[in-house]
Amino acid sequence: MPFSGQTISYDKYDDGFYAAGCRAGYTDNNDGTITDNCTGLMWVKDGTGPGANNGTIIKWEHAIDICDELNFAGYKDWRLPNYSELLSIVDYGTVSAPLINENYFLNTQADKYWTSSIYKKWVGPHYSYNSYAVDFAGGEIHINDIRRRPYNYYLRPVRGPENSSNLPLTHFSDFSYKEGDDGHQQKGCDLDFKDNGDGTRTNLFTNLMCTEINFSHYKCTWEEAADRVENLDFAGYTDWRLPNIKELSLSRGIGGSLHYWSSTPYASDSSKHWYRDNYVYRGKIGAGDIIRYLSSHRDVHIMAVRSPN
Repeated sequence: MPFSGQTISYDKYDDGFYAAGCRAGYTDNNDGTITDNCTGLMWVKDGTGPGANNGTIIKWEHAIDICDELNFAGYKDWRLPNYSELLSIVDYGTVSAPLINENYFLNTQADKYWTSSIYKKWVGPHYSYNSYAVDFAGGEIHINDIRRRPYNYYLRPVRGPENSSNLPLTHFSDFSYKEGDDGHQQKGCDLDFKDNGDGTRTNLFTNLMCTEINFSHYKCTWEEAADRVENLDFAGYTDWRLPNIKELSLSRGIGGSLHYWSSTPYASDSSKHWYRDNYVYRGKIGAGDIIRYLSSHRDVHIMAVRSPN
């Protein structure tokens, strides 16, 4: 799992304190592409070059087609990245926009970029079809009804890896709206989680163990959450911690239908922390996997994780 990008510890037991995740960095292939050494994914380097639609904004369905038809740097198997893939390159330790490593990803706009992930929701008397976008201005996740609000956003194509993925399948891969989208591509490792029978679950892809049983539906401030988890003695383990924002967002089976604190501070204002809102977005039930930051004094649910050796 790629690390969040947060290298500074602002509070005890925060993301920078634990420094969890892969830090292998990127490789410039000197052909207009960048390879992520943690995930094995290859990306178009220049966000305003011919490999990225010359930096022109476009509707979601057209973004899918442009990436699918792209012939760039000698490769023809490009695609629009899914939710997990695009989120994996967000740098949550960056203070100023865009939230990405600009030494490798050139000309990235501080704006929204399409993912190939989409879900359908019954709103009566019809379904809405909602695509996901990552906002590199602040690192937040946005959803858009592609029929009622067909916005134009940027794109950054991805390809690979050749044999397997170092990211799990997304939560949205069971539905396909059009050829080339997340549900059609099915990119990622198809491992879910197992119930350990002791109040914990293990994500079989990341090997990350989690529990929320000790906290039920309890809500608290970020500082209290960090302290409670740090001092947790449960199922024979004492090395529990809050998950960072990428662990919380990218690991299938981590968390349920509530919203949870992450250990990751908002780099531009460390009095706020990132959280995952898994069931409510502006009063709409079922939005799913929205990432936002919130004042650390607000009350949010707790999820504890540990990384077995």
